[in-house]
Amino acid sequence: MESDAEPSLEECIRRLREVIDAATLNAPAPPTGASASDSSQPPTANGPALARLYTELAAVQAQHPPCADWAEPLVQHGIVPAAVALLQHILLAYRHSPSSFQPPTTTLPEGAGEGPAPAKEADQEDKEADHVLYCLVAVRTAALLVSCAAESLVEGALVHVQLWEQLAARATLQALADAARGVEAEVWPAQRAAAAAGGGAQDVQGPAGSCELASHAAVVLSSVALSVSCATELCSGGADDATWAAARQQLLAALKDSGVLSALSAALLSAPPCPEVAPDAEALDDATHFMAAAQSDTFDALEWLATGTVTWAGLEAVTALLAAPDVQRLRWAALEQLAGSGPSTAGDPAAAPDGAASAQGVQEAAAAPSVVRLHDTAARLAAARRLLPPPRRLAALAAACSRTLCLEVEVELQGLALGVMAPGADPDADSVRATCMGLVKQLADLAFVSDTLAEAEARACAPDVLAFNAWALRALAAGGGGAAVPVGGDDEEEEAEEDRTPAGDAGHILHLLCLKLNDWRDFSPATQAAYVQRLLPTGLMRSLDCLLRHLAATGPRTQRGRGTAAECLLLLSYLLPDMLRSHIVATPGAGGGGAPGGGGEPAWHPQDEVGLLVTAAKLATHEAARPGGLVVDPYEMAAGGPGPLALTLATSLASAAEDLVNMLTALARPARRPQRGRGPAAPVLGRPPEADLATAGACEAIALASLTALPILERLAPDTPGGLLDLHSAVRLLTNCLAQGVQLLPPAELLALQPQRTLALLGRLLRRTRHGRGGGGFEQGELPHLAGAVVGALVHMAADTRLAGAVAGWLRGGRAAPSLDLARGGGGLLDPEALAEALRPWDVAGAAEGMHDGHPEGLPARLPDGVRGNEPPPAWPPRVLRLCANPGCTNFAGPAEADLPLLMCNGCQAVWYCGQGCQRQHWRATGHRGACAGLRAAREAAAGGG
Repeated sequence: MESDAEPSLEECIRRLREVIDAATLNAPAPPTGASASDSSQPPTANGPALARLYTELAAVQAQHPPCADWAEPLVQHGIVPAAVALLQHILLAYRHSPSSFQPPTTTLPEGAGEGPAPAKEADQEDKEADHVLYCLVAVRTAALLVSCAAESLVEGALVHVQLWEQLAARATLQALADAARGVEAEVWPAQRAAAAAGGGAQDVQGPAGSCELASHAAVVLSSVALSVSCATELCSGGADDATWAAARQQLLAALKDSGVLSALSAALLSAPPCPEVAPDAEALDDATHFMAAAQSDTFDALEWLATGTVTWAGLEAVTALLAAPDVQRLRWAALEQLAGSGPSTAGDPAAAPDGAASAQGVQEAAAAPSVVRLHDTAARLAAARRLLPPPRRLAALAAACSRTLCLEVEVELQGLALGVMAPGADPDADSVRATCMGLVKQLADLAFVSDTLAEAEARACAPDVLAFNAWALRALAAGGGGAAVPVGGDDEEEEAEEDRTPAGDAGHILHLLCLKLNDWRDFSPATQAAYVQRLLPTGLMRSLDCLLRHLAATGPRTQRGRGTAAECLLLLSYLLPDMLRSHIVATPGAGGGGAPGGGGEPAWHPQDEVGLLVTAAKLATHEAARPGGLVVDPYEMAAGGPGPLALTLATSLASAAEDLVNMLTALARPARRPQRGRGPAAPVLGRPPEADLATAGACEAIALASLTALPILERLAPDTPGGLLDLHSAVRLLTNCLAQGVQLLPPAELLALQPQRTLALLGRLLRRTRHGRGGGGFEQGELPHLAGAVVGALVHMAADTRLAGAVAGWLRGGRAAPSLDLARGGGGLLDPEALAEALRPWDVAGAAEGMHDGHPEGLPARLPDGVRGNEPPPAWPPRVLRLCANPGCTNFAGPAEADLPLLMCNGCQAVWYCGQGCQRQHWRATGHRGACAGLRAAREAAAGGG
């Protein structure tokens, strides 16, 4: 019975050593049979011993798959040095006696190990190709022995130092490098010749010789790459003591002297294309599989070198290895390939098997920026010049690569959330997330490099750099970048530790975007349009929305949180108007091209761009309602602090609304104003055509921003206790919010804002400017324009019988009715005399400009068509934007506002709520109980054509 028992691992390893020693000897030659050590006899191949070794290794791998248990017997029997000696002997034998590599006299068993042993057909005529093939099989066996040692090291919980030393020895790496050079110099030419003779390498089923050569060569390169990668990884992760410090220097020297990275890179670059994968194929062929593994392990080795430069204490040595010509070509070729691939191929090693760099390992092509990021400025800039393509090419590659990697991260994470995994994908959710975050980290490292460009280079590369940063930010948002935003206090040390978290990287990239766009208002219209076209596909506004929502949900009042919120709002003000404008001018019938959403991508909706503004409005409402949210800390203000977050949000919303108004005004303004006299006025802020989603979304965004900002601005105006706003900002923002609210909100919503209180406050503020009390900061003609906007709001409200009561006192010239006493809001009683005095600047300007169509000449751009005709008022709550109907909603669930699930009110089926809490609050506190029946009747009448 014992004779039938499976031999132990130690016994198998001992036998392997015996067979290795036999195969290292020359083939028996009469009369004595000299060995390779006999200098009088040139080295030759011992075919029978090599064939036996092939069989023995396959059997051992089948019985005892490589694991940590291999390490001790491998060292005990000296397998790695013996395998290296065998590899050197085989390569020398081929160099001196290639004809000694002959087919075995007996057929080797199939089904053992990684495939059948080669058996050549009797009628094959190309003897040179035979010699290459059988030498390659022998090299493959020896290389596999070394890679088995590498696998056993990786599988072990503790590093077997002696085995690692054997693996990282200069002789080992030199032999592996020679094997890779042999593949490039001998095997690839023979493979191409065999493929040409048999009909081409791109065939799904190529000629037997070509397929065999490609398969065995791929195994050799995969074994070499795995061995180098394991040696580098284990050394990089070793303990930080003198022993490992010396070991790292030893490995760096061995890598340099052997040139194994350059040899491996050259062999991968010169590899012929792998066969195309058949559409119905269930698995990859051996050549494609092992070539993808070789590429992946090679990039792993480069990444371990790059990311461990501090541990290695050798920036110059690592840079020299990564900047070697063939390694450089491989890294750049990987970037080129990734830039040209789509998300469907980014995670599939079979989708891009063209020998440059498979998509499975191509994410490591950006490892060079990791070297750059970890060292002082002068050193990292010098490294960047050596490791990366020229700036313009780098920027273009980075933009394309970031798009591919971002979309791949989204696909992977969506599949993970849905429980849908690609064939052959890692089923471990944590592993998938770790891989995705590794991709995101590479993007963040590459973004750091974009910040090192000289001024002239930065201008030339600006569109690509902007697109790259926006894609990188989207990947960080998808990977949970906002979830790690610091919460709680303002501990500087705690925030410093977050620098390389996703939140820290997101903050860094966001800051880079703000720096690039800081002069947005000074850019030419053509430059702005070009930048917007590059940013639109990146979904930048949605990414910012995601970051701000995470911030709102976790606590935005740390120093970093405030900075992140401020930069999100800055980009909102800069970009939202031009992004919506691009969709407006592209709407059919508006002089542009087709609407977005073609090419298989989801149709565009205004919520995609306006979601950030909605989230900002919710956060402002939440902060204003929070106890102490509008309280001014005098000590903080004396120290130059930013003031309440609610004020920052309100001023940003008001500014964004003003920019949207200016954008719509510019689009609606005629190219040339007609001569003075009667003529048609330019419609701007009236209800837009329902088909024009972008314009409707812009109008609803203006209304929401004004509705949210106005009460906060009133509370913090300079004429109120604890006011923070300066006089110029207060007058401008309050006037614009009031004018926009008057024109875009229905009477009920407008009256809820108590516009008479705002008018009273504006009267006092404008009066102060007339008396020279803080009236500085106004540009030429700005004060009359703002005063005229106040008059326009009065005219508009007086024209509506539902609003006229709120402004009757202003128009009669008397005091307001007691019901309009606003003392509780800090506004005081209405004072028509104050208004008359405050509006004198507008009276003078109006007299000079004259009247137009019965209205002040300066106002058409501020008044909607509804004032002059009988068009219906704008709809509110919005019909284009998806909003919870509860004005006090502060629900920040979901990655973005557009993803927030809303449920329709069962009664009127006209408004939506994010949950029962908001529905109950709106029903009881703000009066939907009274409006629900009316909305239902209006909906039924409209449905019935009545």
